Formats: sequence, C-alpha cells, structure tokens
Amino acid sequence: MSDIVLAADIGGTKTYIALAEPCGSGLRMLLVERYLNDDFRGFDTMLHRFISEQAPNRTIAYAACGAAGPRKGEQIWLTNRPWLIDGAALSAALSGAPVLLLNDFEATAHGVELLEADDLRTLQHGEAVRGAPQVVIGAGTGLGIAYRIWSGERYRMVGGEGGHMGFTPIDLRQLELWRSLYERQDRVSTEHVVSGAGLSRIYAFLGGAHDTDPAVVSALAFERGDELALQALDIFASCFGAAAGDHALAVLAYGGVFLAGGIAPKVLQPKQASQLLAAFNSKGGHSEIAARIPVHVVLNEQVGLLGAALAAVRGLAA
Repeated sequence: MSDIVLAADIGGTKTYIALAEPCGSGLRMLLVERYLNDDFRGFDTMLHRFISEQAPNRTIAYAACGAAGPRKGEQIWLTNRPWLIDGAALSAALSGAPVLLLNDFEATAHGVELLEADDLRTLQHGEAVRGAPQVVIGAGTGLGIAYRIWSGERYRMVGGEGGHMGFTPIDLRQLELWRSLYERQDRVSTEHVVSGAGLSRIYAFLGGAHDTDPAVVSALAFERGDELALQALDIFASCFGAAAGDHALAVLAYGGVFLAGGIAPKVLQPKQASQLLAAFNSKGGHSEIAARIPVHVVLNEQVGLLGAALAAVRGLAA
C-alpha cells in the first residue's frame, strides 16, 4: 500500500501543493510546488496540473487541504476568491483517496508543531507554560486565527473565522480610521485593517493613493523612508498587536502566540515590532498577564503546508 500523502495550502493569492510521506513520528517532504491563483480558474485545474506534471504515476493514499475560508461539511468557499474546494470532487480526482479539509489557519496551527528554532523570531519571551493554550494568528490576503488546545497527549486545533470579529480602535487616530472605513462599508472587521488590503486602506486613510499595493507601501517605507508609508506601518503593527493580544487573553495563551502569514516577517522592523508589543501588552488591568505570554513571528512561509501534510500523515495512520 502507498504511504504517499498530498498536502495543499490554498490561500487567497497563492497555493502550495506538496507530496510527503511518514518519517518516524513526523514526515518527510518529497516535493513542493508553488502556484499563483490568478493563473487558474479553480483549485481543481491547479490540482490536475500538479498531478499530471509531478505525480503522474503516484498513488496518493491520503490528502489534506488547508483553505482560506470557513468549512461547511466537506466544502470550503474561499473568503477572498470565488473558489469552491469540494472534498468529494478532490477525492474523485485522486482516485478515491480520502481528503481532509481544514481551514487554512487550522492547518497552520498543525504546522507550528514542526517548526524549528530558526523558523521563529521571538519578540517577547514571556513565561511559557508547557501544555497551555496557544494562538496562531496571521495577516496575508486576509486575517487568519486558530487556537491550539492541549488534550492531555498533544495539541488539538480549533479553527474559526476570528479575523471577521469587529475592529476595536485603541486610540483616537484608529477611531478616525474606523469611522472612515465605516462610512464606506458599514461594519468594520479586524481583517479590514489587519491584512494586506488593510495596510493599503490605512495608507489611503492617511492621504496616500487608494489601492496602493501593500508591497509598495512597505517598499516606500523601508527603502525610501516615506513618512506616510511609515505611519501606515506603525498603525498596522499596533492594530495587529492589539488583535493578537485580545485573542491571547481570550484563552490565556501562556503556551505562546505565533504571528504567521506573509506580512508579519516583512513589515515588523524593530520600531514596528516594538509598537506591536506595546499594543499587545496594553490591556489595562490585565497588562501584566499579557506581558507573560510569549510572542513569536513565524518565518517559515510554508508552515500551513507543513501542517496540512502532518494532518494527512496522521489521517493515513488512523
């Protein structure tokens, strides 16, 4: 019997697909491909290309796909792209192999288990407690959040759509930001601010050009020292830190908070990291609790793919 598993991390902008196999208590990645979603009509066509080019003679025993949207039964509609990820259709495309669907940050939470020391940048050491709850939160195309809860033997993952909770301003300038966004779209979620598009919105709110790509905002700040772009990054970091701190308090995440996603490693220069931590720890009478919670930036951009692969390997062994 084949012990090859397929894993996918399907984001709003890009997708990773990999083949892996069990290796001791972990896994060994055999190959990884990266695709831009704009090049495909849907994930099914992307998967077909991957199979035809990378695994034409492979038998897939199990598959797990993390996708950026809420799971309903055996389907996930991506939040920021009109794609349907259908477990039954994927299983048929893989000759009947079982397919596990996960929210993308549920998969990322699985992947935290496989991270090495070099995959993390610690912003706050805190006082880590073994087996305590952990929070995985990350900004990219959207804002993903998942929790890791100790079961007595290992961590269990709790996915969700916490990025769509309401945005809570923590100072007067953020209140004006909220007001500006509210006038355009009624309800303002945290994802509207803490995401790639959110960084662009902050930059526009400050007077910059609308629809400026977040990568351009970052380049303007760090390569040209543009004051407006630097202000936008400062606000973004503060909003990110406040949201991460709120979720950390929700479960008393003494096991640590992991800032994943594509944006954090790119925009958290020393000043922004300091502002993120200040907002993370600014919790009134509970600030002392927040300061004891470890905070790490995840540097490995394939953590979600690793998590999906680990979930597939464990599904194969079940």
